[in-house]
Amino acid sequence: MNHPAQMFLYNARAAQTPLNRIGELPSSVRTREVGTSFPTIAEAFSPMYAVEMTWYWGPA
Repeated sequence: MNHPAQMFLYNARAAQTPLNRIGELPSSVRTREVGTSFPTIAEAFSPMYAVEMTWYWGPA
């Protein structure tokens, strides 16, 4: 497998792992205010998702 394909697969796995884990949490935990730079755990993943979408599909 060539290097770009390997990096693509690595990135896909690296991005999916925390999303799978947060999906295992009850909704009440994902949406509870945590008092950090992001109001909730779920909102902390918004920038990551936005960047992934930009890399895969280009800017909106």
